Amino acid sequence: MRNWKAFVIETCSSSRYRDALERSPHDVAVVVFPYVLLRAIGVRMRRCEAAVARLTALGFPDSIEMVPHRELDRRYFYWRAGLLRREPDWKSLYRRTALARMKSVLHVDLWTAYAITHTIFYLGRFGNDRCIGSCASAIRMARIVDSLLIHYCRIGNWDLVGELLIDAASLPDVDRTIYATCFERFCRTWEDDGSHGPDAAPIEPAPADDRSAPVDRFGQVYHTTLVGILACESGLADDRHATRQAGSRRRS
Repeated sequence: MRNWKAFVIETCSSSRYRDALERSPHDVAVVVFPYVLLRAIGVRMRRCEAAVARLTALGFPDSIEMVPHRELDRRYFYWRAGLLRREPDWKSLYRRTALARMKSVLHVDLWTAYAITHTIFYLGRFGNDRCIGSCASAIRMARIVDSLLIHYCRIGNWDLVGELLIDAASLPDVDRTIYATCFERFCRTWEDDGSHGPDAAPIEPAPADDRSAPVDRFGQVYHTTLVGILACESGLADDRHATRQAGSRRRS
């Protein structure tokens, strides 16, 4: 993680990145996002701050149209970066998502599955409000996550399995056997170097004599590896929470 942080800081400090911040507002609203992530952990860069101030004065990010689950992504990171004064109203944002409107899990395709996982992130573990506990649809969400975990674990889409495991740790009504089985299978597929590939196919390096298309290994594995780390942390936090609850019941 230290290496990743150093890489993002180096990128945002480069002259090429600073030049990109001078483009049209719609382009900058995308380009500035890595800096927004750094800002959330306390990093400040003068020229990047000027770009953020310019975007805010022009009405960004609210003036950019986004699909509902990406709106949750954006508002979360802008909030964590201190660019929103208060935590977003997750329940209100949730009502516009595919998760809130879908009728059957049978019709969930790959990208809808990602939309579902991201929505539950912010209703649960990522948001301070943790509004899943008071959400009338929490049991329905748990059944959806159970079904998707079985499907994507069976076909070996580990990127989605990792995201669903993060969600499951926020949902008290998930099937614990399904969760434990999928978590174990996910953990068995880590690479020896600590990375985690996105699917069941092994990641093969380019042949030594093939210089035409070098393999971007970092690009292949970074997302699933990060998701896996978060899934493990979420599982540990879930275990700690369950232990505290059991202790409270014994004392009472």
